Amino acid sequence: MRPRTRRFTTAFAALALAGAALAQPAPVADPQAPMQKLAFLVGEWEGEAWIQMGPERRDTVSQHESVEWRLGGEVLLIQGTGRQGERTVHSALATLAWDPTRQAYSMWTYASGRGTLQPEVEVGDGVLVWSFTVPGGGRRVRYTARLDEQERWIETGETSTDGQTWHPFMAMTLSRK
Repeated sequence: MRPRTRRFTTAFAALALAGAALAQPAPVADPQAPMQKLAFLVGEWEGEAWIQMGPERRDTVSQHESVEWRLGGEVLLIQGTGRQGERTVHSALATLAWDPTRQAYSMWTYASGRGTLQPEVEVGDGVLVWSFTVPGGGRRVRYTARLDEQERWIETGETSTDGQTWHPFMAMTLSRK
């Protein structure tokens, strides 16, 4: 290889490596630290939930939520099952993690028969809120989970057409097993 070509190849390789290094997210000093705000949800939970199925129909289910750490505390795995008697009427799974690239929480939800979503997530002191816009409808949906003063998991689901006025369509109250 000619000296000029060798210098060009070496310079190009150095630039490519530098670019790849810059493209990597800045490492988080402790990737588990942001996730600790969600530790209040970890455990096995049982209780009752209701969902509004129209103006005059409200269904009640026995709800079970299992929340556990994965990947050494970097990911929260949430699995919920609602039953009426022996029949499963609701089955959902979610993963929640800290995204160091965006410096924000990232959530994926999977609901049986309803596909996947990647909702917007807000985490506060003892509260988790996730929301999304219904595809094709413009309607917003948000869920808020928190612990009450009796250490019960209280969750509400609400919908809005204008982002200002919210209407409840579901709620659940769960106790830690």
